[in-house]
Amino acid sequence: GPEDQTLFLPSDLDAATFEAASCARLAGLELKLRVARAYDFLDQLRLSLSLKAATIQSKVRNARGTRNNITAQGEVSQANEAVVHLAKQYNDNLRRMKTLSTLLRGSPYSTKIPASLKLIDLRKDLAPADLHSARTLGASKKTDSWIFGVAPPGSEEGEAQRVRWVRAWANFLRTNEEVNLLYAEARAVRRGFLTSARLWKECDSAKPEYASAGATAYARQKAAMFSSMAED
Repeated sequence: GPEDQTLFLPSDLDAATFEAASCARLAGLELKLRVARAYDFLDQLRLSLSLKAATIQSKVRNARGTRNNITAQGEVSQANEAVVHLAKQYNDNLRRMKTLSTLLRGSPYSTKIPASLKLIDLRKDLAPADLHSARTLGASKKTDSWIFGVAPPGSEEGEAQRVRWVRAWANFLRTNEEVNLLYAEARAVRRGFLTSARLWKECDSAKPEYASAGATAYARQKAAMFSSMAED
């Protein structure tokens, strides 16, 4: 029946059919709608990725025992399926945008697609940075997925920028703390060497009147060694 018939949009048409149908104006409107839809997809993706990260974190922290782990893993799988489904919808929408842009070349209607909108790599772009896990070697070189930094043209990018700023500030504080700890440890080691050198000098074996020549030489050698290590 009529309810089962497919209503084709300009993005469904090949070049010859598009030209014969003279639907450039409709295609221009569809392109604008699809650009807006792309940003909607990215908003939904950011929320879904956050939900996925929270679900994984909840599983790690709270799931104990086989039954709870199976249940939690099911929730993680559902969250991941939702993320992948949205990403595929976004990619299909982007491909249609590119098709429309090609069909509209030479027409008076805009064919511009924002450069910030690009194809999502399902293997690389769907893993948000984990702000809760401990930092490991090389973690500071990792960057967030581009999905978290895209906003519609002309809109305030405050939210995305705030997230990046807070993360950068946290990285700075963490790095600064590590540097301070390293310097503190270095100073503590030097003080330890100097203390050891002083104790060896002050011990009885360092005084010839209380010890043999060999013991005195050994004590002084140890004191000199620790003094040298303190200056290195």
